[in-house]
Amino acid sequence: VIPCKWLVERYFGPDPIVAQKASLSRVSRDLKQSERGRSELAEAPQRANEFFANMEISSLWWRVRAVRGTHQLLRRLQLPMNVTETPSSCWDTAQDQLDEMLLQLAARRGEDLKALLQEEDGSVNEQCLIQIFDSATAAISVRRNDMVRSALTQIAERSVEDLLLGITALHFPLLQETELTSMLGLRVQFMGEDAVDMGGVRKEFMDCFAEALTREEGTSPLSLIERLCLLSLGADSTWRPLPCDEDERGYLWALGRLLALAFVYRCPCPLQLSLLVFKCILGVPLRPGDVRQLDPDFWTHRVKPILQPGGAEERQRQLSSWGMDQLTFTSADGSRELKPDGATLPVTEQNKEEYAQLLCEDFLIGPIRPEIGCLIMGFHELVPEDLLSASNLDAEQLRMLICGSNELDVDEWEQYAVTEGPPQVIGWFFDWLRKQSAVARSKMLAFVTGSSVLPCGWQGLRDPQGRFLPFRVQVEGNATALPSAHTCTNLLVLPPVLERWELESRLAKVLEFAGREMLLA
Repeated sequence: VIPCKWLVERYFGPDPIVAQKASLSRVSRDLKQSERGRSELAEAPQRANEFFANMEISSLWWRVRAVRGTHQLLRRLQLPMNVTETPSSCWDTAQDQLDEMLLQLAARRGEDLKALLQEEDGSVNEQCLIQIFDSATAAISVRRNDMVRSALTQIAERSVEDLLLGITALHFPLLQETELTSMLGLRVQFMGEDAVDMGGVRKEFMDCFAEALTREEGTSPLSLIERLCLLSLGADSTWRPLPCDEDERGYLWALGRLLALAFVYRCPCPLQLSLLVFKCILGVPLRPGDVRQLDPDFWTHRVKPILQPGGAEERQRQLSSWGMDQLTFTSADGSRELKPDGATLPVTEQNKEEYAQLLCEDFLIGPIRPEIGCLIMGFHELVPEDLLSASNLDAEQLRMLICGSNELDVDEWEQYAVTEGPPQVIGWFFDWLRKQSAVARSKMLAFVTGSSVLPCGWQGLRDPQGRFLPFRVQVEGNATALPSAHTCTNLLVLPPVLERWELESRLAKVLEFAGREMLLA
């Protein structure tokens, strides 16, 4: 009788050599992943230097001077287009304004793409077309244990054409009804997971990315991957860029690209960013009122007295009586000039409003001016500033479209939901939601749609092609099953239970055990 492996392990125990080999293999695999992560960023500083070398600072923002020579030359070629002109009308909602802006962006990118593919004889360069679609349909592969670094690295490496090809397809009507459109645009793949991104995976990625980027606890001393810190929490409990070195500014540029992708693909990234960031993106000047809202003490003791009638002269007399230097056009801490030769320019009644404007602007973003500039540069590379300005979006609307809204009103939720099945069970579900906390409601929304926030209200729920995709509730299946969800179609499937308490206990179990991987037995 030849003993088999099962008998050997039963009577003699597992082979320690085999166990040791498996442990060493796991350690080796982790080391290789860490080394691969470092190699991916080996060229990041060089790329950042190339971008920074072509920029100059102007007031608040870094403006891109990267040469678009190829597109500028090829854009002169015109190809016939069969596109129905959209009549101009007054867009009264943020969602409508976004739709109009995306059509304009698609038209601009579509002309660039057609010019890029056109040969001198008028034919299409098939090899170039294959290369563009091959690179644009490749998913962004991210690691859950290094979410921020792996995602931003790949987004930085992609060309604008690849990232916006899903929007460019809107300019070609014949592509709208094909399966090819679902392969274009922002697609995400988690390493080691088999899920195919049809819209749900990228929404989950945005949630996980925001959570990883704002996680305050540090990494373990034994961790092979160092945590990437790009944002800091302000006095108003919102996030803003953190002063960092030149290498990390490249990540902020990539973060600006990611926020632009969340904007154009209607896939909100639930980062509670400061409203100042969105004002800078829109090019809206920062006002003393922003300081009054964010830091009432600075406004009360430093700005408001000067703006009073005779306030500048009174402050100068006070400083003179105290034996202090006169008030000049310098920052609050005296380390920066607010304008050229500001250190020698005294504040008077004639220029005090200009001084208050520049002082408040510097107080809000002065120490992080280069970091905000890098983030804005990445955003405007995908969403041109002229199109964004023409959309007439304000800062609050832009923040809602990019970061979403976590204010979930259950009555509106029930009003906009599409239901199918016994009304009693569906009513129990919404009654249960009304009794839950805001965090629990966000978890349930994430369980069904993949995102814990709403992109501009319940009517903002869209599929990857921009079509309305409402929150759906369906009652069917086995009465003993747990509730299940299909994030790609925003569908919640409830079991046909007979008692209210049965449904509530199973919904509570879903919230307790449903993790990001959705591994419910």
